[in-house]
Amino acid sequence: MRGYLKRLVATGAAYQFGDIVAKGIALVTIPLYTRHISPAGYGAANSLLTAVILASIFLRVGVGEAFIRFYFDDQDVARRDRIARTATATVAWTTTLTALLAVVFAGDLSRLILGYRDPLLLDCATVGLWAFTNLEMAYAQLRVDERARAYVFASGANVALTVTFTVALVVVATAACAARRAPLTSNAAAPQKQGTAAFPVTVTDDASRSVTIATEPRRIVSLAPADTEILYSLGVFSRVVGVTTYDDYPAQVKSLPKMGDFQTPNLEEVAAARPDLVLLTGGVQA
Repeated sequence: MRGYLKRLVATGAAYQFGDIVAKGIALVTIPLYTRHISPAGYGAANSLLTAVILASIFLRVGVGEAFIRFYFDDQDVARRDRIARTATATVAWTTTLTALLAVVFAGDLSRLILGYRDPLLLDCATVGLWAFTNLEMAYAQLRVDERARAYVFASGANVALTVTFTVALVVVATAACAARRAPLTSNAAAPQKQGTAAFPVTVTDDASRSVTIATEPRRIVSLAPADTEILYSLGVFSRVVGVTTYDDYPAQVKSLPKMGDFQTPNLEEVAAARPDLVLLTGGVQA
């Protein structure tokens, strides 16, 4: 009995090692997210994380649980190996085929999950879905074999890779984006270029509707941070008369009236701003 309890404690500690370390690192790296990611970006990341976890459950279709049950029910070593190979291959194939489909329809899926089109972000989530689901199957194999040491190394390596990619994507990629748009901020006080498009202009919106803008807009309300940044890049930021509470770039947005947050804009504030053009995004807002 004592030996059984000792083994139970040892394997239990090994199985929780990666989770404990990951949560500790997550606590320490909170300033990393708050400094480099906007509230809207953090919300998108959490929405995709939830989608990945739910999709992973469906893709495994109970194979992991069935694998553990039948593995222990069968004492024949050859059949156990066959069960392990079959379970692992099944999950590998389902996740790979799903990942390929997700990449093909990344634009539509991102609009469905996030409310706006961002294929690249959805592609990153797809890679995470594939890795997460197959890693769970690998962990299950290590558990049934009670390979505690290998489990610790595997979970530790997973945490290390996660931290590395997080820093690369959140800090390095964000810094690179900021560097690309640095010329805009360095010349913020210079006169902004005005649009030269001839009006009326007909465009197709996110709902595939044709919208005709009769005259050149002079008062613009932006209800999406990305739209605000685009307006700044186009040199017409001086015409913006309202933004959301999520907007944080350029720095001048701090002094502009707030029209509510990204998901629930305040329509009364929008109307009070008397805009002749309101920019928003599909899905969440429309």
